[in-house]
Amino acid sequence: MDKHFSRIHKLKYITIRYVAALSLIATLVILGHVTTRLIIHQNEADANLINLSGRQRMLSQKLTKTALLFAQTTDKGEIEIYRGTIRASLDEWTTVQAGLQNGNEALGLPKNTDKKAEGYFAEMNPYFQNVKDGLEKLILLKTSDSGAIPLSSPPLKEIVEASPQFLDLMNMTVFEFQKRADERVTKLKNSQTVVTLFAISLLIMEALFIFRPMAKNVQNSYDELLHEMADREVAENLLKSAKENLERTVRERVADLTAANERLGAEISERMRDEEILRGQYEEKELLLREIHHRVKNNLQIVASILRLKSRNIKDPKDLEQFKESEALVRSISLLHEKLYKPGGVSDIMMGEYFSEMVSTLAKGYEGVGKDKIKFTVSAEGVSLGADYAIPCGIVMNELVTNIIKHAFPGGKKGNAWITASSSPDGAVEILVEDDGVGMRRDVGDVGSFGLDLVTQLVKDQLQGTIDFERGEKTTIRIRFNKNA
Repeated sequence: MDKHFSRIHKLKYITIRYVAALSLIATLVILGHVTTRLIIHQNEADANLINLSGRQRMLSQKLTKTALLFAQTTDKGEIEIYRGTIRASLDEWTTVQAGLQNGNEALGLPKNTDKKAEGYFAEMNPYFQNVKDGLEKLILLKTSDSGAIPLSSPPLKEIVEASPQFLDLMNMTVFEFQKRADERVTKLKNSQTVVTLFAISLLIMEALFIFRPMAKNVQNSYDELLHEMADREVAENLLKSAKENLERTVRERVADLTAANERLGAEISERMRDEEILRGQYEEKELLLREIHHRVKNNLQIVASILRLKSRNIKDPKDLEQFKESEALVRSISLLHEKLYKPGGVSDIMMGEYFSEMVSTLAKGYEGVGKDKIKFTVSAEGVSLGADYAIPCGIVMNELVTNIIKHAFPGGKKGNAWITASSSPDGAVEILVEDDGVGMRRDVGDVGSFGLDLVTQLVKDQLQGTIDFERGEKTTIRIRFNKNA
């Protein structure tokens, strides 16, 4: 046991030294990488500086050549082309010259700090300014109608004399930039070499004083591990046997689960087939129900047409009025069935749309309804009813709207009527029918008020609801029922 702990302690000591050496090597590698990146970055920056300096020389030569061609040509088209070339090149030439001296972030130029280059630029600037002034004067002097400008003219003479001096000084500046770049790169490479040599020396020392003792310790540990492995092999055989038993049990359980899954899949498939059959039967019944509503609607329209034809032969005004009311009621019920047989209408009817169409249909049977006499406003957004409630509700609303049209505004009086419906999540529905006409002149239930008696009876018996009549500045009929009852 003591020998085991001694070996562990020694191995721990060697490991600490090994980790420390590796950390130092890693630090040196990082320093070498950083140095390399600095060399690359400096080379890129110096290359950009030298390239722009060389381009400055080329632009100077181009400007001088273009200025001579510009001065000598008499072709109007060439004059404008040369003028544009000189202006564009002069702008670039001026920008680069300023960037070489004071720095320009857009061009990637740092501010010049070389004293010798500063001296060259100080000597160069008067020649640069002479060339620039000469070019600007030449652009102003040369027009489309002027002839060739002689070489002895002040602008050309100024350009020709100053340009060679500028080029010579720019050449010396470029040489100075190149020399300075080579010196910086040499220093960085020397630093990189020192770091590399130090790292190699450290690796040699690590191999002599760390790896050799560690290898001996590892060999001793390996021998002891061989003995431990022999003991472990026995334990592994026992574990293998237990594993095989467990795998056999798992396979048997998986087989049972697979069989149960197959049975469940068969049941699901059978249930899906049953659902398909039920879906087909439902669609067939829905189609049949729509067809029934369609035929009922057609039959009701035929009845309405017959009533209209019969009413033409009736002379008694009261009898004629009864025929008209019956025709309007039949057409209102027909409109409900028309909406029920349309796709998506078998379940529910949007009552706002139905009320608007019903009012429009009833208005066609009575003169003066609409903008000239009675203005109806319908507000029932989001209220829908099934067929069991929509049909009696439609009959009720037909009677109430007919009553407003016939009795609320006698003698050609103008006015307004409102139909408002709302519903709550629990199925409660409230419908308000209002008008600002002459008001109701008798109570509901009086002898002879068949229409209002029918309304009351339908609300109570068919809708299982309540109806209230309120009299004031407006006549209000309030109907309440629950469509989920």
